[in-house]
Amino acid sequence: MPDVTLYLIDSTVAGNTANGENGGGDAVRIVQTNPFGFYRLTNVAPDAAYTIDCDGKRNIFSAKNILVEESVEYLNFQAVN
Repeated sequence: MPDVTLYLIDSTVAGNTANGENGGGDAVRIVQTNPFGFYRLTNVAPDAAYTIDCDGKRNIFSAKNILVEESVEYLNFQAVN
């Protein structure tokens, strides 16, 4: 999906929220998808738990929890509405 903002949130920090409603204030990284829906998150600390949340203009996405142990490729999101 183009024009979707992804928020990478450190799940191990108490009180961090998994949504973009606060403008990404809890996010470790924020990235925008390109016109083809592709994105890349770089320089993410390994051996940590993260939540990735998406904020789109027309679609709603479910947040995903991941444990980054090594390089992760092809983490896809599908709209729930």
